[in-house]
Amino acid sequence: MTTVFKTLVLGSALVVLAGCASTSQPGRSTPLAENVKGAGFMPDVYPLMKAGDTGESLLVYRNPEFAAPAAFSRYKKIYLDPVKLYGGPASKLHDTPQAQNAAIAQGLYDQLHQQLGHDY
Repeated sequence: MTTVFKTLVLGSALVVLAGCASTSQPGRSTPLAENVKGAGFMPDVYPLMKAGDTGESLLVYRNPEFAAPAAFSRYKKIYLDPVKLYGGPASKLHDTPQAQNAAIAQGLYDQLHQQLGHDY
């Protein structure tokens, strides 16, 4: 019985530690950063994207009309559409189980809702 208990405790600790692992985007010095291409979604935006600052995505788009924080001060509420995952033609997203894709989309929606809920 002691061995089973130790195994359960060790297994639980590993699950907790794995859940706390951090994720990050590839650094700007990785070969992947040199080959960043659009996925085909909203292709008209790609030419307008600029290199992100430290801690941001490799490429970012900021609408000039909303560059200043004051541009958002007039809004008291926002409408948050459901998150949809888009996989380009060569994306591995198509091979992922639908339930997992739905969980990822719902997780992102929940995080956006929680963070935006502080201000709106």
